[in-house]
Amino acid sequence: MTVTSIRACLFARTLGVALAIAAAGCGHAAAATPSVPVRDFAGELLGLPTPTLQAPSRLTDTAPMPAALAQTRVELARAFFAGDFATVDRALAAAHTQYTQGGSARDESERLPLLIVDAGLAGAERCERWMKAMPRSYAAFRLCGRLWQRGAWMARTEQTIDKITSTQFALMRDRAQRSSRLLQQALALDARPVQALTMLADNQLLLKEKAEAQATLERVMTMMPRHADAYEVAARFARPEWGGSLKAVAAIVQRAKRADVVADRIAYIEDHSVARPWVTPTPGAEKLYWEKVIAERATYQRLEDFTLYYARLSNWRDALPLLDRSIREHPHVAASYYWRARSREELGDGRAALPDYRLAAAMGNEHAIQRLIQAHIQGALGLPARNLAALAELCRYAAALGSPAGGNCLGSSLWDGSLPGLPKDAALALAWHAFAARGGSANSQHDLGWLLMSQRGPSNLDAATAKAAGNFWLQRAAEQQHGFAIRKLQDAGVPIERTTTR
Repeated sequence: MTVTSIRACLFARTLGVALAIAAAGCGHAAAATPSVPVRDFAGELLGLPTPTLQAPSRLTDTAPMPAALAQTRVELARAFFAGDFATVDRALAAAHTQYTQGGSARDESERLPLLIVDAGLAGAERCERWMKAMPRSYAAFRLCGRLWQRGAWMARTEQTIDKITSTQFALMRDRAQRSSRLLQQALALDARPVQALTMLADNQLLLKEKAEAQATLERVMTMMPRHADAYEVAARFARPEWGGSLKAVAAIVQRAKRADVVADRIAYIEDHSVARPWVTPTPGAEKLYWEKVIAERATYQRLEDFTLYYARLSNWRDALPLLDRSIREHPHVAASYYWRARSREELGDGRAALPDYRLAAAMGNEHAIQRLIQAHIQGALGLPARNLAALAELCRYAAALGSPAGGNCLGSSLWDGSLPGLPKDAALALAWHAFAARGGSANSQHDLGWLLMSQRGPSNLDAATAKAAGNFWLQRAAEQQHGFAIRKLQDAGVPIERTTTR
């Protein structure tokens, strides 16, 4: 699990649940596996059509992308979800070659597809098509393995270990195994498959295959000693909550330094696997830590972590200068625009927040997209209530980037014909709900689950499969504490794997 795939745990920390998570780890799946395999409907199309649409190439009333990297990320996400796999393949292959041959200290082939990765298993169907179309593509099998790895951690949700069900563990295990199979195929497709090897080691550690993982990481570090992700994975699983020790983590940090790993990445490992100031019980200690290390080396990640510290405290005023600096120095990161908009809105200036929300949404930030959808419906942030044309444009644009919120919006609109230019289409509505459900949208998980369970799915789907798939998706929504999903399961007499509600 690289920097990208642990964002769910980091975001949980921003919402105030992280101290428990950090204490328990986004920790080890040491417990329960059910006696029977879990059928993972996230990987099944259920006879639904492939979601397609003509989406705007940019959002109106939005400033141009602030950096070339942000522009490229959006273009690659649009190409991937439109089925233009050759464009994605060329970009990732070129970046991979430049990195592995020493032309770049940073692995841009990891950063370029972040929007695709963040969409999680919303991209599962596209991946299947890409691998079939280009069966010798290292980029295809590597990225698709990364999506299934992301899906494994999504199955885990943001809960602490004591609240994870056996079904969630089984889904996480099975998705990690599926990821590993794709990564094993990727190894034969490139001479220096350092990224696929590192992700494979990550999965092996998650599945408690420690000896295999150590051998895999040694292979990476021998093949390319400066590959930062390998040290990051090794350090994370060497922490005490995974059965290691701080001494073991320190040894990995020293090895990374001897290998001349990029200093920013070493700083990340030290912050997140050694110091971990957010678990310090001493009042004010975390603030002092971030001030000290930012004065020594102001990486983007440190600026973000300090911002998230203030967000947990709802200290939006002190967060703003950090966000201004982050945007000035790292204009390609959509999250900074979202958090600056959020800070301004929390301070009572919704109109000033709107441009940043729009820019973050244009760059594919899921939280900004969700907020703008709400604002268009409710008339917040200085927007007129129920501006349906603008809402349709936003949802179509977002869905084209793989946004679960955008997919949920399209699914709902196509079901009832509520938005202009999106007439009723039950089959396509279900397809978009499936897209969004795979990407983690609790609302689409509920809607898809209920529609399938109540036999309103495709006519070629047998009743038993429809019921099983409906139950599966309602359970996933219930895991996210979706009240209606919990109630539907109770009404149907289906045991709920998690019974707590908001």
